[in-house]
Amino acid sequence: CDTVTYSKHIKPIVDTKCVSCHNPGFKSGETEFGSYEQFKQKADAGRIKARVIDGTGGYMPQTGKLPDNELRLIQCWLDNGMKQ
Repeated sequence: CDTVTYSKHIKPIVDTKCVSCHNPGFKSGETEFGSYEQFKQKADAGRIKARVIDGTGGYMPQTGKLPDNELRLIQCWLDNGMKQ
């Protein structure tokens, strides 16, 4: 878990599962995930854990809950300081 980084592990998930709706041209929920800083800001506020991991208010992405292996990576990243 302590080796999970945004650039190596989380960004590929964000790019394939989140950016299609959360981008400059279509800021779903006024949220844009074009950079590490934007994603980390939502993570710091607890929004990533709430919506992606816990499903509070409905799971993100809207297409359904992420696979367990991706959820584990995101949880590890959150738990270990959200390294870039």
